[in-house]
Amino acid sequence: MIDGLIINRDSIPSEGLRRVLELDPVDLDLKIDNLSGSAINFSGLLKLDMDIKIAANELIIRFKIEYTLKLICSRCLDEFKLIFDKSSILNYNIQNSDSADISESLREEIILDYPQKPLCKEDCAGICLTCKVNLNREDCKCSK
Repeated sequence: MIDGLIINRDSIPSEGLRRVLELDPVDLDLKIDNLSGSAINFSGLLKLDMDIKIAANELIIRFKIEYTLKLICSRCLDEFKLIFDKSSILNYNIQNSDSADISESLREEIILDYPQKPLCKEDCAGICLTCKVNLNREDCKCSK
């Protein structure tokens, strides 16, 4: 539970509230392992900018989140960084509660953007299956 991600109904003025946070990915339990065994790691903190409003009994959160992932290319096995910049809206029915914890919803939004087959570049040549040369860096020395 992260204090900045618990939105208390009484703390939101009628004109709305803006909240800017930097979050540690570990606090959102965001490190996972792919089926291939390579880990998805974050490079630095997540930057979260939220505009929070209440309309009727709905808590409406428009947010923008920026973060950088360190990934392993699924073709050539080189490490590379991928920058994400995502905007979205979260809605919560708060008719029967005084607050909402948005940490799990935010975590899900981030995980939905994880690449299933990360590539360092679209035309990554990969690795020669015979001589194991990274074809992005040098030519294959095998007879074809």
